[in-house]
Amino acid sequence: MFTVRSKCLIFVMTNNRKSLIDLLIFFKHSWAFMYLDITVIEIVQRYQTITLPITSNTVTIDVSLHQYNPFDGNYKVEKFSPGINLFDYKLKQLYGSTLRVSILEEPPDIMIHPNYTGDKILDALYGYEVSLATILAEALNFSFKIVVVADSDLLLERFNVTYYKNEMNALKKNLIDFSMDQKTLTGRRPLQEYELEMSDFINPESYHILVKQYTTNAFNMFDHSAILIVVVLIFLMTLFSILTHLVYDADNVFTVFNMVRIMLGISMTERPHISTQKILLLFLTFLSILFTTLFLEKLLDSYVVRETAPELQTLQDLLDSGITPFLYKNSKEVMGSKNDSLLNQLIKVSRDLESHGRLEDCLKSLTAENNDVRGCEIKQFPGKLMAKRYSKNKRGWILTFVEEPLGAGHNVMAFARGSPLASRFHQIIRRLQEAGVTSYLYREAVKNFSEDTTNFLNYRSSKESEQLSNLSSSKLAFSLGTSYALSCLIMVIEMFWLKFKKIRHVFFPRF
Repeated sequence: MFTVRSKCLIFVMTNNRKSLIDLLIFFKHSWAFMYLDITVIEIVQRYQTITLPITSNTVTIDVSLHQYNPFDGNYKVEKFSPGINLFDYKLKQLYGSTLRVSILEEPPDIMIHPNYTGDKILDALYGYEVSLATILAEALNFSFKIVVVADSDLLLERFNVTYYKNEMNALKKNLIDFSMDQKTLTGRRPLQEYELEMSDFINPESYHILVKQYTTNAFNMFDHSAILIVVVLIFLMTLFSILTHLVYDADNVFTVFNMVRIMLGISMTERPHISTQKILLLFLTFLSILFTTLFLEKLLDSYVVRETAPELQTLQDLLDSGITPFLYKNSKEVMGSKNDSLLNQLIKVSRDLESHGRLEDCLKSLTAENNDVRGCEIKQFPGKLMAKRYSKNKRGWILTFVEEPLGAGHNVMAFARGSPLASRFHQIIRRLQEAGVTSYLYREAVKNFSEDTTNFLNYRSSKESEQLSNLSSSKLAFSLGTSYALSCLIMVIEMFWLKFKKIRHVFFPRF
């Protein structure tokens, strides 16, 4: 991505001028077309006739250098001398100049604080790209003037920002200096098709579809956890009764109380004698029933979801399901320009995501109790996070992440073709990548997005929060359920081994 900028050296020759020409207007006009490295060498020839004592003509040549730095407004003219620097390096630092930057809200790259009440727009923004741009601003010593590429956003209107409908045209016409969060889709949209210039790749990126799938829940009318507890209790009582009547032992090992101990994996050859042991056994029995209920609940929930919600792994699966997704207009333009029949079919049945507001609005509608939105275009990480949060069949529906991407590419910063800023940004971003700063910033943005998901998705009630259980609890319930099943197996083996010993002594007394 590194590009060597063209350097322009202009020679101007004049005769008998008493003063040097002023080229400030010329330099400013050149900078309007992003020409930075321009140096004008002015050569002035002065003729002089000397009559005494002998008439002679002499020629004096003065050579001067004209240079202009648009970032600090410094226009200087100096005498030419051997070793002089013809092209000053103007991008080492930008002297506090203001660069116009476009943004498009898209978690976790760029997010907007909904409760910010200050007057600084940069403080209202946070995310991966915002942090990276802030580091670049500190390194190059420039300030931001934020413009927005999208429809008017109520959260940003009070900052008097300028809105541009078409980011590409705004960059080409030099209305903005760079785009903070440009996405490049490789494969379906090669990079050379952009009439823009890209910085170094910042991080890989892919776009997917997050889908709401309705399922069947047999316990919608009741508290299914309580029902499962009752079912487990009935099962245990029935099992105890059957075993105590069918199995005979002279020592009365197979009593109901001992069966509880057996179900906990405790040997049948010992009995509790003191009250502490009995209380402990009752407590462990309660825990056993509780975790068995959780285990059975998860098995039942997984079975219901698998049977009622078809697996959506590919875009073809999505088309076959009949679900209408919401896609960005830009994505539809990109995909529609390619001769891909599958993508063209998806575009025909899709709707514009912008018609439903921002991505946040689409996600809120997706998680609301209505059927208006069934699918949203979303980036890989937020999509997987949302799918994990809503993977449980608590509401009669789940969210499914379609693994096949709409397009894969990279996150970059975009500049107008020929912009001198691109190479300098590339150098700094490359150093940040090598130092691991970009990876750290992305992890922090992901962490912040995850922590702020409660507010982002409008989780308000305590009931909703309880439903967002930690994944570790599922692993714990699975482990305890597996241990419980092994305990039952041990009980059966021990029971039949003792029975076999009795039969062996009857039929084979010598053994």
